[in-house]
Amino acid sequence: MAIYDDAKEVRAALAEVIRQEVEDLTADCFRLKKAVVTSAPGGTRMSVKLVGDDTVLSIPYSSEVSSVSVGAVVWVAYWGGSMRNAIVWQTADFN
Repeated sequence: MAIYDDAKEVRAALAEVIRQEVEDLTADCFRLKKAVVTSAPGGTRMSVKLVGDDTVLSIPYSSEVSSVSVGAVVWVAYWGGSMRNAIVWQTADFN
């Protein structure tokens, strides 16, 4: 099955090139990740845990989420391809 193995290698090589190209072209896009509040808003920051990930972030938050409690589901917004720009933006149901 040499042809199959060759095709598999070509696919893997193309997938990596395409993934990197898409990442580069969409780096400045506005993105959202769902998260669960782990510590209530206080001061200028609150802590959230990203859904499907063990990452806990302590980041600024918008006035839209200033009264959420621990366990609430929220949207974390970021742009520029970096979570360094992240902010807890809105509740999951936008209410």
